[in-house]
Amino acid sequence: MYVWGKSSYSRYVRGKFSYNFRGEIYKRQKRYPEALQDYQKLLELDEKNLIAITNIGLIHYEQGDLNLASSQFQKSLEINPQSAENQLALAVTLYRQGNTGKAIKLAKSALKIDPEFSQVETLQKNLWGDKIIADARKLLSQL
Repeated sequence: MYVWGKSSYSRYVRGKFSYNFRGEIYKRQKRYPEALQDYQKLLELDEKNLIAITNIGLIHYEQGDLNLASSQFQKSLEINPQSAENQLALAVTLYRQGNTGKAIKLAKSALKIDPEFSQVETLQKNLWGDKIIADARKLLSQL
């Protein structure tokens, strides 16, 4: 087992924070390649980082790659099955792919965990992009 020295652990924490912070800035600016690069670096430090996995999925959704988005949201749910955000994100992706029945069921499950995710403001606060928010509105209107 590796024992962290004080300076190595400090660099590790700073690295995780800076990759996440920069990734979020790039994502807000719609500079997706740079955001993806930082989130991938974050995953090299912490392969189960839900923030990075979720944001990678959200970026792929905005870029129109629903299969990659779906795989990221599924991966995050393997780590934390009770993540309302990722359940809803996967539900929206399934909805967009034409699997309405499964999407509605999963969306209802997500909202049971955290009803706040029915609010557009919550999605925006969690840095969801314009495309996935527009599709989430459509799905949520069917619940």
